[in-house]
Amino acid sequence: ASLVCIREIKPGEEILIDYISHAMTRRERVKVLREEFHINETEALHAEREGPDPSPSDVEKLMEAQEKIATTLESMNDAVARAEQYRAQLERQGLPPRISGHDRDVWEIANEAWRYINSSVSLYQLCYHSFHPVISYQHLMLGKLSFHLGRSKACMENLETALHGLAVAFGTHSRHFLVEAAENLLARARREFPLDDVTILDDMPPPPPPPQKKPV
Repeated sequence: ASLVCIREIKPGEEILIDYISHAMTRRERVKVLREEFHINETEALHAEREGPDPSPSDVEKLMEAQEKIATTLESMNDAVARAEQYRAQLERQGLPPRISGHDRDVWEIANEAWRYINSSVSLYQLCYHSFHPVISYQHLMLGKLSFHLGRSKACMENLETALHGLAVAFGTHSRHFLVEAAENLLARARREFPLDDVTILDDMPPPPPPPQKKPV
């Protein structure tokens, strides 16, 4: 095994690793600590006594949700690429930008991804410690999607929740890349979302469908 440093390590600074990086039942986590890290069962049970204890069904549901989210985000990225290609084509032809079916696809898939991630947060909370960074990451993703969907209230609430969780996980003065991403997006949201327009923005309708070609 090897460790890759992404920032400067000070002399004498302690380096910590996460023994268990994905969702497991308490029994499974104790087994990993005992068999892979050679921690005796008494110490392993003591270490995990206050940890989450999801059922096998909860873990399975989370894994299914993760797969669904990954597939949806991949589809969204493909739709974004198609929309950008269409806009570049219009620009090459000297035509003004306009909303296309690709833009509507992006909006619909982003909404679908938002719903999947939002519904998965409760599963992450069952399977991980309260302030595990993976939970903060879900809130960061919800904040990012909310920003692009024009949902100002959801954007700011999720980004603030993400920052609180990351501060607990990494320390209040951490410059972890997730902290910087959340701070930068929250500052941008506060600049671009007028505070007296929250309801209007949250209820913003999807882009209109592209005009249909008339038969010749």
